Amino acid sequence: MALFQGARDSFARLSTREKMLVGGCVAALVGFALFLTFHWVGGKLSSLSKRVEKQDEDLAEILRARGNFRQAEARFREIEALLKRPAPPLRGFLERIAKGVGLQIQEYKDLPTQQLGKRKEVEERSIMVYPIKPDLKQLAQLMVQIENTQEHFLIIKDLRLDRAFDDVNRFSRAEITVSAYAMAEATPEPAAAAPGAAPAPVARP
Repeated sequence: MALFQGARDSFARLSTREKMLVGGCVAALVGFALFLTFHWVGGKLSSLSKRVEKQDEDLAEILRARGNFRQAEARFREIEALLKRPAPPLRGFLERIAKGVGLQIQEYKDLPTQQLGKRKEVEERSIMVYPIKPDLKQLAQLMVQIENTQEHFLIIKDLRLDRAFDDVNRFSRAEITVSAYAMAEATPEPAAAAPGAAPAPVARP
């Protein structure tokens, strides 16, 4: 208190000009302190705002990834259900679709059956189809109906086309490889012998 009183008395003894100088210095100090305070608070608010924006972006990315995961999971379940159904007889199945879009099949060529998966649990049956001079619309309709079938899991594995010279809207040669996938039939394992049981007799010639 005495210190404050002494400072006030010292200020009272100053001339008007000196009082103005002291007042200006005090005002400058106060202004500088306010500037530092506002700058610090503004920096904190800006940092907080950027952090909130980043969290919003992360949340949006998580929601997008969650949606994509659910779509992929749903598609996986659909494929799994289709794989549990036996593959169709490809020749008759494709012949029916081809006739529906106005195509005639010149030739079929069966390819060797493949066993896929770590435990060979999926069977791939493929066939090469040779339609007679198809046009682009017919091919598109054929492929869409093959891959969008709701009964089996089929895909167009390969497509090779040669444009016809006499008709630019048709193909002189078309080769389509269609593959059908289904779960392979499980081969039952031989039953284990009971403990202490005698081994099975071996047939001799």
